[in-house]
Amino acid sequence: KSCAYIDPSERSGYKWYCTSYGSYEDPDKIRECRRYKQSGSSGGCYFTSACVEAKGLPDDCHELTALRKFRDEYVVKCSHGEEDIAHYYAAAPKVVERINKKEDAKAIWEEVYNSMVLPCVKLIDEKRFDEAYTLYKEKSMELETAY
Repeated sequence: KSCAYIDPSERSGYKWYCTSYGSYEDPDKIRECRRYKQSGSSGGCYFTSACVEAKGLPDDCHELTALRKFRDEYVVKCSHGEEDIAHYYAAAPKVVERINKKEDAKAIWEEVYNSMVLPCVKLIDEKRFDEAYTLYKEKSMELETAY
C-alpha cells in the first residue's frame, strides 16, 4: 500500500512529491513520516523489503545504509543515474506489491537478499562501485521482468 499523500509520478530527480507537505521528499525519509506510517505502507523498495521483511533487520541496518549512501553519493552522479533512480522508485512499488501477493513471498525476499542485496553491499564495501551498479541494474531488470 502506498502513502496516500505521495505522487511518485511527480518527481524531482529521485524525490517524490508529497501533497500533504507540498514539497519533494526523499522516499527513504518518507517512512519516518507520521502520515506515511498511518497509511500502513511497508515501502515499495525491494531492498528494504528484502532486509526488513525477510531478514528482520532494522531500517538503518548496514545493508540499507550502504545502499542509500551508494545511491546518494555514486549512482546519482553517474550518466543516467538520476533517471535510473527515478525508474527504480516508479517500478519498485509494483514489483514489491506483486511479490507480496505471492504465497512464497518470504522465500522470494530471501532470494533477493542473497542474490542482490548482499552481493551489491559486498561490492560497495570493497569500493567496486561500477560492479555494484552493474549488478544492481541487472538484478532490478530481472525482478521487473519476473514480476
